[in-house]
Amino acid sequence: MKMGIERVLKEKFGDTVKDIRQVYDDDHTSETTVEAVNGHLDILRPAIKNYGGNVQVLSVEGGDCLVKYVGPDSIGSGVKAAIKERFPDNTNVAVNGHLDILRPAIKNYGGNVQVLSVEGGDCLVKYVGPDSIGSGVKAAIKERYLSMVVSSPTPFRTKKARAVGIPIIDLSLERSVLSEKIVQACQDYGFFKVVNHGVPMEIIARMEKEGSDFFAKPASEKQQQAGGLPSPFGYGCKNIGFNGDVGELEYLLLHTNHLSISDISKAISSINPTKFSCAVNDYIQAVRSLTCEMLDLVAEGLFVPDKSVFSRLIGDVHSDSCFRLNHYPPMENSREWDPSPKLNANTRMGFGEHSDPQILTILRSNDVEGLQICLHDGLWVPITPDPTEFCVFVGDVLQAMTNGKFVSARHRVIVANSVKPRMSMIYFGAPPLNAWISPLPKMVSPPKPSLYKPFTWSEFKKAAYSLPLEDCRLNRFKDSLQLSLRTQKL
Repeated sequence: MKMGIERVLKEKFGDTVKDIRQVYDDDHTSETTVEAVNGHLDILRPAIKNYGGNVQVLSVEGGDCLVKYVGPDSIGSGVKAAIKERFPDNTNVAVNGHLDILRPAIKNYGGNVQVLSVEGGDCLVKYVGPDSIGSGVKAAIKERYLSMVVSSPTPFRTKKARAVGIPIIDLSLERSVLSEKIVQACQDYGFFKVVNHGVPMEIIARMEKEGSDFFAKPASEKQQQAGGLPSPFGYGCKNIGFNGDVGELEYLLLHTNHLSISDISKAISSINPTKFSCAVNDYIQAVRSLTCEMLDLVAEGLFVPDKSVFSRLIGDVHSDSCFRLNHYPPMENSREWDPSPKLNANTRMGFGEHSDPQILTILRSNDVEGLQICLHDGLWVPITPDPTEFCVFVGDVLQAMTNGKFVSARHRVIVANSVKPRMSMIYFGAPPLNAWISPLPKMVSPPKPSLYKPFTWSEFKKAAYSLPLEDCRLNRFKDSLQLSLRTQKL
């Protein structure tokens, strides 16, 4: 353990780290329980958290210790060493990372795998993905732990499922390659993930902590502090919009202008409102910059003459962008949860099917699953959560501006089986209220006439709020004359 910790600390702090010594409490021979091992790992948790990871002991039985770990490999090795050194009776420490060799393949197909429990020689695995890789999951566990009987609580895939590779785009790539990849992902899926995005983990962690602290308060206190702000902003619980839509969540919705953030910060914390407002402002500024950069890449990939035609709307001082924190409570009985995309009687809907009305949406969540997107052919696909990545959604306005070349991503959230809640932080990049939206001239041609009549963001927003969540808002703004002419030509 010492070597792993020393290596990580020296990478971060250089020669200022002179020596590292292991210090134990007086009772070095603690009873080996889940609580005891979890407590011992507290020494590693600050380092893991700084890297956006976490560690949790799932079970301890008969010399086998099963640990769920997310984070750098170097600290992962330290986790194993720390447990074996302090609890020598644990001859087999299985970090839930033995399956890492299969995770890239599973992830490329939009799936995921998680070890739920290990008890009495039985290993319970939750898996979503292709059958061929599912067989590999079982084989990998049996090969490493020969006595294990590996079972899965749910069918591997529904009959309608097929292999789906959700795009994950590395933003450190060369610019021309990036623009091409982003445009392709927007066209094929209306959705993609980004890594190496440049948003500091410190900014993300501060915002996540502020959100977690707020949602941890009693319901009456949250309602009193942030429930009386001008609609639709402030705190809400279960109600989504104004048309009867509900979900198993609570949320905090803010406008991104400084005045709105200042008002809600004072309402939430009269003692130290700047702590919350600074976290929100820093996060919004970082994610707004990321959004504008990606929109510029979209313009370049579409060969639009004005490369800032999309980003200028979001960067405008009067932009109507907003920021939302969604908090989904965990299920009381995780055995009821079905990770397959097919809904059933046990499904608890966190946030129903919808598309986002704005230009581009940037979502970051913790490591609790639940998000699903609908592909253009109607297939629902679960999205594996990764706190180091951002999810990017095409919005209705971008669909209109590209004249339907991009289609806004329909998505939903199912309340997952986790001992902790899912929390997501969402930036909705929107134009000013008086901005006119219409297909760009570059996207219109005789074979592809304009699909949408011009409208202001204010008009579209009003229509969006007047319709049920799952309705397709853009249908109200289709150019019926052009559609008729196009149909005649066909």
